[in-house]
Amino acid sequence: MVVENVITDNEDFSASLTTMPSSSSVMPGGSVDLDLVWSPSTFGHSKTNAVIYHNADTSPDTIVLSGEAGRSYVSFDDNDDFQGASFSGALPWRWVNEDIDDDGDSWMFNYSYYGPGYTGDPIGFYARSPGGQNQLESRTLLPVTGDSIIFYYNSSSSSDSGSFYVKAKQVGDQSDYTTIGTLQFDSYTNMRAAIDLSAHTGDTIKIRIVDDGMESDSSYHRLDDILLPAYQISSLMDDIQMGVNFVVRGSDLISSTGAQLLLAKCLNDSFFPAAHFVHHMLMKNESGKKLSKSSGDHSLKFLRKKYNRPTIVYQQSAEILDLPFEDIQTLQDLIEVFRTEMIQKNHLMGLDD
Repeated sequence: MVVENVITDNEDFSASLTTMPSSSSVMPGGSVDLDLVWSPSTFGHSKTNAVIYHNADTSPDTIVLSGEAGRSYVSFDDNDDFQGASFSGALPWRWVNEDIDDDGDSWMFNYSYYGPGYTGDPIGFYARSPGGQNQLESRTLLPVTGDSIIFYYNSSSSSDSGSFYVKAKQVGDQSDYTTIGTLQFDSYTNMRAAIDLSAHTGDTIKIRIVDDGMESDSSYHRLDDILLPAYQISSLMDDIQMGVNFVVRGSDLISSTGAQLLLAKCLNDSFFPAAHFVHHMLMKNESGKKLSKSSGDHSLKFLRKKYNRPTIVYQQSAEILDLPFEDIQTLQDLIEVFRTEMIQKNHLMGLDD
């Protein structure tokens, strides 16, 4: 067989024939090697048909390619346990597997046909749950405006109409996880769903995936190819391009700083690791929940709307911070009181005089 041409129907994708020892000729039982380049021009999901023209009777042959731009990709393809083994150290980075009823059956690794997502058809790795309220907990996320979390999933049962519940909670919040979305099964059908994270914009959160199905040894739910907000890489690139050399963050973002320092090392960047980092304690409300702009907790926009004189805004800001506020008249007054009181009370960690 002689390969004549390879084209794609999406200009974001380009495909070409890899130079082979036999040039464009493929011997019986041989394979065609393609070079694929994807340069996404927009954020989100995109796909293309790669059409291969050749001199055999089946020409042309088509390969469907797809991807999600601007996402942090989580799969279970690197699990090195044997088929059907419970996860043991091979979960995605900082993910946690919880056996709620402590019966020894929890989320499991599998390698088989019919998995959902990019790698499960015709065969691939994925996570599966036998039901029984078992939970997978994500690593820390920090959603920005417009973010969502995307799931690929299906069921091993032809009559399954159960659900995964997707729950979220702010890191450090003492209250329970709250449901932010549902992943509905439709028997064997491969499903894709995006759960909106706008309610948690600016918050440091973790996600839990809870299986509501009855526990069963004969049928189970499959999950693979989870696409998370790519906050870490986008934040890092912004800081590098803007020349940021002093970073002040809440203590809930210490793990994000570590992740970004690791990414900078992978990118061979020496500028960002040389920056000075300060992680301050969090301000919380009466219930122990972190004050958050996304919840309307005393943002500057809130204060400007409530008060019409800058002095009152400065004093209110100082009172929220538990600082002496009666004598504050200007922004400079607020800055001086903040600096003095915070250093004296050791509310900032690692800040030099």
